[in-house]
Amino acid sequence: MNETLTKIFRYIRILGVRRTFVKICGRKRIARAPFFMLFRKKPRIGVIGCGQFSFSTIGYFIYSRTRERFKICFDIDNHASESFARFYRVPKVAEKAEDVFNDPDVDVVYIASNHHTHTTYALEAMSNHKNIHIEKPIAVNWEQFYRLNRMVETYGKTVVAGYNRPFAQAIQIIDRRIAGRNLPLTLNCFIAGHRINPDHWYRNPGEGGRICGNVGHWLDLAVHLLMQRDNYPHKFSIGLSWADVEQEPDDNFCISMSSDAGDIISVTLTARAEPLEGIQEYIQMQSGELIVSIYDFREMRLWEKSYFRHRKFRPKDVGHSGSILQVLRPEKFKRPWDEVRLSTAIMLFIHDMAEKKESQREFDLDEILCRLDRLNSITE
Repeated sequence: MNETLTKIFRYIRILGVRRTFVKICGRKRIARAPFFMLFRKKPRIGVIGCGQFSFSTIGYFIYSRTRERFKICFDIDNHASESFARFYRVPKVAEKAEDVFNDPDVDVVYIASNHHTHTTYALEAMSNHKNIHIEKPIAVNWEQFYRLNRMVETYGKTVVAGYNRPFAQAIQIIDRRIAGRNLPLTLNCFIAGHRINPDHWYRNPGEGGRICGNVGHWLDLAVHLLMQRDNYPHKFSIGLSWADVEQEPDDNFCISMSSDAGDIISVTLTARAEPLEGIQEYIQMQSGELIVSIYDFREMRLWEKSYFRHRKFRPKDVGHSGSILQVLRPEKFKRPWDEVRLSTAIMLFIHDMAEKKESQREFDLDEILCRLDRLNSITE
């Protein structure tokens, strides 16, 4: 009990009272949200997947930062969809996912189901001409990756991915300082992640494991930073090292990458115990004379020549707000799809390495794009 109270007080300090309240309601599936319900627009949003992320993040930022409202929700777990609908006063709970896509009043669909279904649901939503937010990852295998990209290239409506760290205030400050400089970048990401059991659904066949479920965030962040330059790298030498490659091929490991543009990137995931305050991350970066240190997106220190800046972010800002609002306000928030495409290709490449327990491989983006172009020409 003491640990629970300590956790609640820590979360209030880190995230604020309202967000902590919604997180607790999401875990316990209790209460309603009357303070979110003032001055709503006509409902036009559908949700696929009503788990904790939809409840405490997607729902929270839509209802606290906009006047939008959910029209319909669906989850394979009826209790999850019913409790989500009760909390956010959603008018309709769908019996099947198709009900969300076929609803003529639904203009925007958020897809936050289990990972291997993201691509399938996104393609169905495209067939019904919806604007789409796909939570990470957008694909968990190469077939899904190519099918989705073929559709996105010619799709007339908005499609965005739910990678949030590029929207964090700390990263946007960095973006403005490195944009167009074309200097090599050194990036180190250390992540103390949740400890998950061997029978966790992340580890089910076809779900992509922790590479797609967790590490894709920091690979996407690295790609985002690299693409602030005029020319981004096309080739990477990628290495993997594990604490126990036989028992934990996608846990307690380190990724090291060097690019043909002189960049060095490392991502370390450690999950040896459950962190009380949730995932914690420590990011260091250097580009030319710019040196940056980010502590868990709560604090940032930045040096460049004689310039020094120290920022604290309260509540903690991991970029969820901008990420969630992309599809609703694309003119302000939408990221270039090329960033997501490249980061997903690297993520799938590393996932293949982990599955095959390979410690070293060469990644060639041009080869992957040629494969995509060939598939496009075949289907035209």
